[in-house]
Amino acid sequence: MNKEIEDIDETEEETESETLNRYMVEISKDYELTEDQRDAANEDVRFCSVDGGMWEGWLERTHGTQTSRARMEFDVVSDYVNRYVGEWTLNRASVTYVEGDAKTSADDADLLNSVYRADFSDNDGQISQDVAVQEVAECGVGAFKITTRFEDEEDPENESQEILFEPIYNAFNHVIWPINAKRIDKADAMSCVVLTSYTKEAFKRAFPEASPISAYTPQTRMYLNWVTPELIYVAERYEVRKEKIKVSVYQNIELDSVETYEQSEIKDIEDELKADGWEHVRDREIIKRNVYKSIFNGQEFIEPEKRIVGRFIPIIPMYGYRKFVDGIEYY
Repeated sequence: MNKEIEDIDETEEETESETLNRYMVEISKDYELTEDQRDAANEDVRFCSVDGGMWEGWLERTHGTQTSRARMEFDVVSDYVNRYVGEWTLNRASVTYVEGDAKTSADDADLLNSVYRADFSDNDGQISQDVAVQEVAECGVGAFKITTRFEDEEDPENESQEILFEPIYNAFNHVIWPINAKRIDKADAMSCVVLTSYTKEAFKRAFPEASPISAYTPQTRMYLNWVTPELIYVAERYEVRKEKIKVSVYQNIELDSVETYEQSEIKDIEDELKADGWEHVRDREIIKRNVYKSIFNGQEFIEPEKRIVGRFIPIIPMYGYRKFVDGIEYY
C-alpha cells in the first residue's frame, strides 16, 4: 500500500519533509491519470512473455484455477515481436553530430561522433536501447537513461567524465512523466520520475541507512504469479529549472573571439583573462536551463538534490504508436 500523503501548499521556503511530500503527491497524480494505459501495457507484456498470460483475466468461471479444463496457447505474437526487434538491430538509429555554425568544423563533428560511438559501445548503449525496443515491440513504449561518471573515480584531480547508458526495465510502469508533457521526445517536460524496485535484502545492501518504505508503489499484476516478492520502490526525480543568472562578456581582439562567463566564476579566472588579453565588454542577465536530480524513498531523501550535467532530462523515451486523446497519452 502507498504511504498516505496529503496535498500541501507550495511556499517559497519548504522544509525537507514538505518537499518530499509534494514530490510524492505529484507522482501519485501523474501516475493515476495514466493508470489504465499502464495496466493495458502490462497486460500486453504478460500476454507476450508469461506462460498462461494469454488467459489471464479471461473466462475465469469456465477456465479458472479450480478447473481442469485444458487451456491451449497458440503463439502467433512472438514471430512478429522478434521480427520487429531483429529489423531494429539491423537498422539502428544513432546520434550524428554535424557542424552547426562558423565556430565549428567537420573535424569537430567527426571527433564528437567518434567519442559518442566509443561511449555507446563501451558503456551499455546497445543493451539499453535493445531493452527499450523490446518493450516498444511488446507494449508500445520503452525508455533508457543517460548518465555520466568520472573516467578515474580514484583520481581527485581528473575531472574528465564519460557517458553511460542504463536500461530501464518496465518503463511503462516505472517512468512517470507529467501529464502536460506532450512532445514525443518529452523535451517539454519540466520533471520526470523513474521508479526502481528492490527486494528488502537488496534495498538494505544498497541503502543501509535508509528506511525500507516505498516512495510510490505502482500497480502491477504480480498477484497473478505463484510467488509475489515484496518490493521497495525508490524514486529518482529529475527537474528542469529556468534560472536567471548574471554573466560577463569578454572580448579578445587579437584572437577575434568573444566569450561569456558566469559572474560566479569570474573571481577565479579574472587575472588569467587579463593576462591573456581578454577585456571586459559588458554584463547581462540570461535565463539558463539547469537540471536537478534527487533520490528518495517514502520517508526521506536518500541523495539530496544536486545539479547534473546537461539542459534536458536524461531519460530517453521510445514509442511504437502514440496518440493523445482527451489530454491522456495512449500507446
